[in-house]
Amino acid sequence: MLTLVSLALLVAAADDVAVIRAGSWQARCISERRGACVQYEAELNEPVKLILQRSADAILLYVQPSDCEGASRPSSVNPAYSATTMKYMIQGHIVMAMRGCGSELPIPQLDAEELAELLKLTEGVAN
Repeated sequence: MLTLVSLALLVAAADDVAVIRAGSWQARCISERRGACVQYEAELNEPVKLILQRSADAILLYVQPSDCEGASRPSSVNPAYSATTMKYMIQGHIVMAMRGCGSELPIPQLDAEELAELLKLTEGVAN
């Protein structure tokens, strides 16, 4: 019985560590290879989910409004851009994806500081 309780506490602790928070963003590793994260899923506290697939050279961005089926085709974003540039590029991808699927949701506004923190916290991905 004690073993099960200890195991449950370890699992709960691992789940807490796996979630990354950056302002209104929440991210977690959804794919690992050889013990290193190769794909993060990040989402806003809004009805639009962003899936970031990161490598050393690029970030693939998938946008999924909750009132549309499936995610948009991925867009590549250079991770070397400044947070402000990334904000406007990602914001543009969100607008195109939402309009492309006919979403009637309000377009979320991104915060450059929160985005910079999210990108910083998720940059240690494996190749």
